[in-house]
Amino acid sequence: MPTKVLAVDPGITIGPFHNCHYIASGITADVYRAQARALKVITNTHNIEPHSPSREASILASLRAHNAPHIIPLLETFHDQNQHLVLALEFECLKGTDGEGA
Repeated sequence: MPTKVLAVDPGITIGPFHNCHYIASGITADVYRAQARALKVITNTHNIEPHSPSREASILASLRAHNAPHIIPLLETFHDQNQHLVLALEFECLKGTDGEGA
């Protein structure tokens, strides 16, 4: 069973965001929390079908334009200091993931 780790260190800087704390990794990205945002840092630059970060960003931007319910909105995209694509989304703590959910 995973142990809950409290963010007590100052974290890292990702683009304009300071104090970013690691949450999890996937096939194409690492996810960090920066205050009220989740930063999905694309670490695998090769598109591994069906994973396509640029297509994901395009779809999320389109859904935001239509105010799609039940979709965490994409707030912005940018490249970090290592030129990784970063998707910034609203941070939503899911119930049971780290003890902070409703």
